[in-house]
Amino acid sequence: MIPLAELAALLGLPEEDYLEIVNEFIRATDEDVAGIRAGFAAGDAEQVRKRAHSIYGAAINLGFEELAGEARAIELAATAKQLSGLEKAFNHLLKCAEEVKGSMPA
Repeated sequence: MIPLAELAALLGLPEEDYLEIVNEFIRATDEDVAGIRAGFAAGDAEQVRKRAHSIYGAAINLGFEELAGEARAIELAATAKQLSGLEKAFNHLLKCAEEVKGSMPA
């Protein structure tokens, strides 16, 4: 993962502002992850799609390409109503989200 200071510079944002946005992204992503889990449990492909799309859009705009890619894969599968077999993609999405959290300064 590209260091957050570099991502802030690439996006033309002061690092402090970027970190505030990333903190909000982390909070929203935690909610979206819970929504994806609930959607999987209920077999609700539309909920999974919406929550994955939310993560994808924010992640791609913040420069988190790997996380965005996993969210997009889940979104596309859910659009096709194919929720089975997404465990690997979902676990990788969780790993990527944890990497973002872990990259935040203490």
